[in-house]
Amino acid sequence: MNRWQRLLFQWLQLNPTTAPASVLDLRRQFVARFPWRRLPALTLEQYALGHNDFRNSFCYWLEWETRPLGSVSGGGVAKWGLWWSRGDSKWGHTSRFRTPSEALYALTNGIFQLAWAVDRDGISQLDALGTQLLGADSNVLRMKPLYLYYPDLFLPITNPDHLEIFLRQFALEPVNGVTARNRQLLAFMRSQTEFDGFDTVQLMRFLYDELFPVTPPIGNRPAFNRRTSQFALLYANTASRTAMRADQERINSSLGPLLAETSLSAPDLAAPLEVAVNDCRTPINNLANWPSADNFAGLAASTSSARLARLFGDLFDSQQALPDRMERFQRSIDAEYAYLYTRDAQGRAQTLPASLLTIFLAARDPLRYMVYRPRMVEQAAQDWGMEPPDTDRNWYVHLLNGLRPIQDALTAQLGAQTDLIDVHLLLWFNHRFDADFSHRFGEDAAGNPVLLPEPPLPLRAMYEATYRTQTIALCGPPGTGKTQLARTFITHWLLSSNHSQTDADAYWAAVDTGNVAAINQRTAQAWQQRTGTGDFAIAIALDERTRFDDVVERSAAGQAGAVAGPLRRICEHAATEWRALGAAAPRYALLLEHLERTDLAAVLGNVLPLFDDDCRLGAPDAREVRLPYSGKSLGVPPNLLILGTLDGAVALPP
Repeated sequence: MNRWQRLLFQWLQLNPTTAPASVLDLRRQFVARFPWRRLPALTLEQYALGHNDFRNSFCYWLEWETRPLGSVSGGGVAKWGLWWSRGDSKWGHTSRFRTPSEALYALTNGIFQLAWAVDRDGISQLDALGTQLLGADSNVLRMKPLYLYYPDLFLPITNPDHLEIFLRQFALEPVNGVTARNRQLLAFMRSQTEFDGFDTVQLMRFLYDELFPVTPPIGNRPAFNRRTSQFALLYANTASRTAMRADQERINSSLGPLLAETSLSAPDLAAPLEVAVNDCRTPINNLANWPSADNFAGLAASTSSARLARLFGDLFDSQQALPDRMERFQRSIDAEYAYLYTRDAQGRAQTLPASLLTIFLAARDPLRYMVYRPRMVEQAAQDWGMEPPDTDRNWYVHLLNGLRPIQDALTAQLGAQTDLIDVHLLLWFNHRFDADFSHRFGEDAAGNPVLLPEPPLPLRAMYEATYRTQTIALCGPPGTGKTQLARTFITHWLLSSNHSQTDADAYWAAVDTGNVAAINQRTAQAWQQRTGTGDFAIAIALDERTRFDDVVERSAAGQAGAVAGPLRRICEHAATEWRALGAAAPRYALLLEHLERTDLAAVLGNVLPLFDDDCRLGAPDAREVRLPYSGKSLGVPPNLLILGTLDGAVALPP
């Protein structure tokens, strides 16, 4: 079931498909009192509100007596164009009229002309006629009387924004004009068997009971606000924003002109489309999934321009439900996807991903459509307490319906107008936060998120590596400064992790100026001075004579037990802190220099596999080994960085 079908099923458990007889009788009473053919004969008192006998007026019946047939309250008496002002003791009217008499004639005759047009099969002209006779903003004055006179032709809904909300709930692109939208929505609902037997009053009741208002159902508002605030801190930086938007803006600039309505009829559409997709290969594959760009470029090369024009023309036809358009497009070319690229890297038959379709939609109309990736929306649903996705296509429509509040929240955080690319990037940022961004943020004294400074540029690649693994090797030709870089990085990393960012910055400033001797020794060695712990960093220079006894532990000759080597000692210190403090435990570092000078597997034996992140303490596949001399169990904790240097011939990029 789609979302609206599930809600309808629930609603029908408590509600009938037809309105009570008393409600329907109100409409008959209104028509008997105010037949549309006699509207031009109404007097001021018979039409307007505000005077002593206002309860018998046309406008009072529209707004109050027939309220169960569609509420039009709010907005004051100005929406009726004419009224009695008790404060001024005279008739008032809107500025488009010069006198009360002129206003009365224009208003009553305008409604009469609209009803006459419906009676003469002129429904398609109602919006233009209503604007001409009653004014551009006369939605209530047009729709409420038209519904009461023709209840089977219109829904009792007068607000064009509400109609848009409901149309989008059904994955329909709203047409322009309040009467055209009203008819569009009614036609769709009449075409669905689920609404068989409904009268228009109950159709309206279901819509307002279940599908209004449309906001993203965010249950965990604090989590949403925090992530939005974090994203805004990073995104406010012009360079960061430019880099993050680059993929989508490149696609839009390349594909957008080709997918425009005026370009789809070009006889050579296939060739430039293939070129554009190939030119955007990397950003498309980044936003969809590999090898989306390769597959579609191959398809464009193997099909005709006319067929591509038909496929895209149907995809962009806003008069049809968006999920249906997406499904037809996908089914039309899935067989060719399977023919061109029968299996992916995992041996699975390929299909056109929904994310690629949304790339095309966003390139065509970036103000209306957003690039969609299922996994990042699932993550947002989990983190923010949103309704979980249904099918890709239906969830995409549901997501589009709820984007405005998300976009408004992001605009407020940034203090600048945002677009749907920004909203997409917020969802992507949330999806990748733990893996790629959590290290960029800290908290101020009040617990609010703050953006931490970037690491020094020469150390940035090293820091990036530590965000993904705690076992790193620096490989390069001899004499290129690997050991110096490793030692500098370890000191900076431990100072920033265990002591303070200020001390790390002071250390780097001294290194950067070449005046290392001027470093405050208390700052430089702060990570070595914690009471009750051993050294936070240990370096082992390996060579061909290095043995297990030198690194892990050795037998205590003449003594009971064994003597811990540097590796066992730092693992035990780090593990003790990790077991006591968890993620808040201080960081430790082990530097293994000159890995090429020894057979590390022979030296470490069954300890070496413990270096793997998946085998460390706390990991799903955590492992420990029993040491030969002490009989103790040894594990490598996650707060120990193992950094090695390796001399080797490395091909440098040109």
